[in-house]
Amino acid sequence: MVRTRAQERAEASSAQKQVKAEEHVPPKELVAEKKHMQKPKKRTKKHEIPEAEKATKPLSEAARKDIQQLLTEQGSFPLQEIGFSFPLSSSSATVLALLFEALLKAAPISHKTADETLKELLKHGYEDINVLKNSSWDERSDVLIEGGYRHYYKKTSSELGELAEWAMDKYNGDLNNLYKQTAGSRAEIRTAIKHIKGIGDVAVDIFLSSIQSFWPEVAPFIAERSLVTADHIGIGKDVEAIYEAVGRDPKQMCMLARALTKIRLEKEEAEYTVHESGK
Repeated sequence: MVRTRAQERAEASSAQKQVKAEEHVPPKELVAEKKHMQKPKKRTKKHEIPEAEKATKPLSEAARKDIQQLLTEQGSFPLQEIGFSFPLSSSSATVLALLFEALLKAAPISHKTADETLKELLKHGYEDINVLKNSSWDERSDVLIEGGYRHYYKKTSSELGELAEWAMDKYNGDLNNLYKQTAGSRAEIRTAIKHIKGIGDVAVDIFLSSIQSFWPEVAPFIAERSLVTADHIGIGKDVEAIYEAVGRDPKQMCMLARALTKIRLEKEEAEYTVHESGK
């Protein structure tokens, strides 16, 4: 059949329209694929603090003075309160002694009794991992009873034995190796030492509060209960602002954390309430 030129032009025009229509109406599969390829929205990680919330407002002069008063009157370094000189380095014995302190003070018992018991443990040389490892359950029990830890001596004696085995097996007897392995990460340290029977979150908080004086990457740390005290007396709960107020010194932060615990336990918050001028 012979086509006229008019028919050929009409067919060509119809074909061009069909091509354009196909270009503007992509297949359903292609549309679906593009949807999956869209750039995902940026999401904030679960524990990430938005940049706007990271900004720290400096503490008032009155709050800074209150912190200095707390440090002067109530601040102490670890082990000082039981008559031991403050260690100059984080020896294996020092770290183990601080872990003893955390284990003892986390129990529902007075801190005075815990301090007396800690003193007895150190008097018998148990901060030496080999002495602790080679001690018997009965020997540890006797020391705990001597310190006044009568209500919990049975389970605590067992826990001390397990602690020694854990330290030897995991860290070759030196818990500074834990620090090296975690690079001072509070979260990783918390996870690691909670493997010890008898060590829960309260004990970890006590340990971190003290160990920051030796493991600077742990700083700044103040346990939540002590932050409530800090907020109650007018210092506030901004840990970074508090850290700035003590010159970003881990040892000062340790002393302050211990001072806040002390005034909370002895119910002396009223004596350290911040009084802003004009209020």
